[in-house]
Amino acid sequence: TAMNKFYSFLKGKDLRIVDEIARDFFNKELKAHINMATASTLEDHRKLGRRILIASNAPEFIVRYVAEFLRAHNYLATKFEISNGVYTGRVTGDLMYNINKSKAVSNFIATQRLNHRALWVYTDHISDLPLLEIAKNKIVVNPDRKLAKLANKLKWKTIYTS
Repeated sequence: TAMNKFYSFLKGKDLRIVDEIARDFFNKELKAHINMATASTLEDHRKLGRRILIASNAPEFIVRYVAEFLRAHNYLATKFEISNGVYTGRVTGDLMYNINKSKAVSNFIATQRLNHRALWVYTDHISDLPLLEIAKNKIVVNPDRKLAKLANKLKWKTIYTS
């Protein structure tokens, strides 16, 4: 597939080295871009006893550090095949995108025996529409143009951060 070709740069890379690079990237670059209001909102949810699940199309080796920093209980992300401690360059399973993300979240909710109707979804992209459709609580944050238009039409809560 196209995504396997895109991620083929991982082929032959040692798992530990990729993890080191991902950790350094998170700590030196990505962490500074995490909106602290978002982190505070997640903390408010946690104080109310809600489980925090991050679902992202980003590579698992990056999302893991984001989830750890935000103190999420669980995360779902795009995974990559590993053989003998090295990446093969192929995606394992489905990309965590669009309907696949919605299915993965629904499956997670079912297997964890969580209340599906209590689901809160925060997103910024129209590709998460299938996920928004299953959520009782829909919040769009810094949405792309298509999602902003839809959120306005359907009167979904919209948050803009700087």
